Amino acid sequence: MNDLTILYYFLYLGASALLVFFVGRQLYREGQVYIDLLFKNAPQAKALNRLLLLAYYLLNLGYVAYRLAIATTLSSYLELGERLLVNLGLIGLLLGVLHLNNLILLFLLSKSKFTLKTV
Repeated sequence: MNDLTILYYFLYLGASALLVFFVGRQLYREGQVYIDLLFKNAPQAKALNRLLLLAYYLLNLGYVAYRLAIATTLSSYLELGERLLVNLGLIGLLLGVLHLNNLILLFLLSKSKFTLKTV
């Protein structure tokens, strides 16, 4: 392992963590409204939103760790930049796909006039 690889690890972990946590926090805050529409019990809706946020963090940080585990030694700054941008782009795509799936699910649930009843 050379100095470029170590630099890549620090840059990738830092940028990935910022991206994942910033997007997660935004989705948590803005998504609460939609969760409230499906759940009539406010404490349970808030608890579900927190669980979704936790699952989101675990999934994305697990993916970041996986991408680090398959990383190879870097030989130039150009290669470092390329790999950093590709891996951050893949994280962005993953975040977008997960968000789109959640929006589709919420749309389908709202169209069916489905509300989750709580005990």
